[in-house]
Amino acid sequence: MQLKISDYCLIVADVDRAAAFYGETLGLPMRFRNENFADFDLGEGARLALWEYAPVSEAVGVEAVGTPANRFLGALRLDTGAPVAAASQEL
Repeated sequence: MQLKISDYCLIVADVDRAAAFYGETLGLPMRFRNENFADFDLGEGARLALWEYAPVSEAVGVEAVGTPANRFLGALRLDTGAPVAAASQEL
């Protein structure tokens, strides 16, 4: 299986402040922005997504979002679903 990480997702307290840091301070190009979300291009097909804590925790529950020190999500791009099915079977 060839692994390619496609998304890095951070749960942040203030998406406006975080978007300003990653966009204006670090100079990452913004791909998409709405009230509670910002998405930046990291190059090579990878993205950095910023999700604001309050709406995410309301949508999926506080337990799913985690503690402040553990608010990172990752996404992988796979050519097919076969590796996921194989890993699920193994687990």
